Amino acid sequence: MRDSVVWFSQRATAQLGAERFADYVRTLDYGNRDISGDEGRSNGLTHARLSSSLEISPAEQVAFLTRMLEGRLAVSDRAVEHTMKLLDLGPQPSGWHVFGKTGAGMPRPVQPTSGNVSGPDRPGWAGG
Repeated sequence: MRDSVVWFSQRATAQLGAERFADYVRTLDYGNRDISGDEGRSNGLTHARLSSSLEISPAEQVAFLTRMLEGRLAVSDRAVEHTMKLLDLGPQPSGWHVFGKTGAGMPRPVQPTSGNVSGPDRPGWAGG
């Protein structure tokens, strides 16, 4: 995916609403399933996956994508096909065929009162 279009995904998530968004994240068993957003800001629909509450480790992301590719997620074959087309970066000079997306979250400091750990103690990136 050449470009991450944050404003579009924020609008789409807001249109889903908190209940449906939470249901999708729970049903898909995505990361820590925490869509609360930034503490005290009530911004879960627009910010949970942007270096905020919704987190997934690299191993969890690989497991999620494996379930998607094996047809073990509650998503249509058409949705998987479209996702693969969006993520296809094509054959590289090294001979690898690469699939991926732009974007990476900034690590947040450990916040002992909330139990929220990121950075070197919890390798990974924001749910993006």
